[in-house]
Amino acid sequence: MILEGPIRPEMFVGEILRDYPIVRGKIRELFGEECVQCRSNQRETVTYTAWHRGLDPKRVCRELNDLIGEKPGKKPKRPSVSGKTPSRGRP
Repeated sequence: MILEGPIRPEMFVGEILRDYPIVRGKIRELFGEECVQCRSNQRETVTYTAWHRGLDPKRVCRELNDLIGEKPGKKPKRPSVSGKTPSRGRP
């Protein structure tokens, strides 16, 4: 189990959903469907939401980080606006 990772208790749930879409199902499982759809997730942290559900925020973060399998400090890969991978100096 990954003890640390990019998802931290102080992060906003909406930020996590945006940056790590693979965890959407797990967030739905832990926090409920309404959390995924609610606009308030943009200003509610994992700590706050976990507290409302009677969950340990550190355990929630461990489960989410296990799911994405990333190491601490590693940024998620996002496609460019055009949807194409940018070239590396080649035409």
